[in-house]
Amino acid sequence: MPLLIFLRWLHGSVHFSAEGGFPERFINHCRHTGLELWNTELRHGMLYAFVCASDYRALRAAARQSGMHLRVCKKKGLPFFLHKQKKHAGLAIGLCLFALFIGVLSTRVWVISIDGNDLTESRVILKKLEEYGVIKGMRSHMLNAHTISTEMIDTMPQLDWIALNLRGSELEILIREHKPDTRAKESDATANIVAANDGQLVLFRTYAGTKALPDGSAIRKDDVLVYGHTKNRDESTSPIRAKGYIVAQTEHNITQKQPLSTGQQRERLGKQYALHLFGLRVPLYFRAWDDACLSLQYFSARGVTLPLGVETRTLPVEALDDATLTPRQAELLALDHLHAQTAALLEYKQVRSFSTERKTKDNAITLSAKYVVWENIGQIKERTSDHSTP
Repeated sequence: MPLLIFLRWLHGSVHFSAEGGFPERFINHCRHTGLELWNTELRHGMLYAFVCASDYRALRAAARQSGMHLRVCKKKGLPFFLHKQKKHAGLAIGLCLFALFIGVLSTRVWVISIDGNDLTESRVILKKLEEYGVIKGMRSHMLNAHTISTEMIDTMPQLDWIALNLRGSELEILIREHKPDTRAKESDATANIVAANDGQLVLFRTYAGTKALPDGSAIRKDDVLVYGHTKNRDESTSPIRAKGYIVAQTEHNITQKQPLSTGQQRERLGKQYALHLFGLRVPLYFRAWDDACLSLQYFSARGVTLPLGVETRTLPVEALDDATLTPRQAELLALDHLHAQTAALLEYKQVRSFSTERKTKDNAITLSAKYVVWENIGQIKERTSDHSTP
């Protein structure tokens, strides 16, 4: 049924009315002459029906023989729509050319994305792909993903696996690199576990060795927490490598001072831009700077990367006078440095409480932070003699 409706719309249809005469004779004559009528109904002595636009003129003979008068009620379908748009032929041609343009573009690769390369730079991989003809603007059907991935693994020993997935006009390159095992091998030498910082024990678990202190004890840095020996049944001891998990509550203080006068010169950054459109690079400047820092950002829509990007070239072009900060600027700068130190210091630690303090003295802003944390305080210390045993 939907296909029939579409075909009737494609050829056009006419909704007409017929009055007077003999409707039955009119319908029978249309059937004998092969004229198809549909949605036929009789209302208030008038006949209403639909007929194909190309058959409407042929109805006149049937109307004369049956004594009926025809009148057009409505015209539907593509032919009538195109007739109305005859004055806008340029718009129709533009739509056709745009559809053709999109169709041609969809047969090529315009976006190349690389994922999984932690050790190898993307530009190195892209340069290698260019040797196999993989560039922006290449025809999609010319991509031999299996052959390219096999040869790249053979020529780039740092790659364990590579896959080229084509999704429309985007080529996604997935990489798994060969990463050497950098984990330090555990030594079998006899060792104790000592405290890395001052604090108070919170959790004490001994897996190998002899526990040196009771739970809740106050400890100082380098105090022995687990001795590297174990007792035998005959009360003798055997040296081993101590193992355990010891959590202690510790305090850490961080201070960041930011002068209002930096004593440094500021640099004004100059920028140059270039457009990347469907693999073409269009510079928006006359002369390129040497040693400029390049960055390329592609636009995206609903998570899909578009073949349209902006290249930015940045270079310091002028030195300004000594920078003097306002108290608010100095505080924000100090806070930024303080956050960076805090993130590095508190990694793998659980913050239990903290307090901050701000001071202004000697033309400088000083921010201080005090953190009370729980951390794994045990660290391995190899024994050079048996003097560290009780």
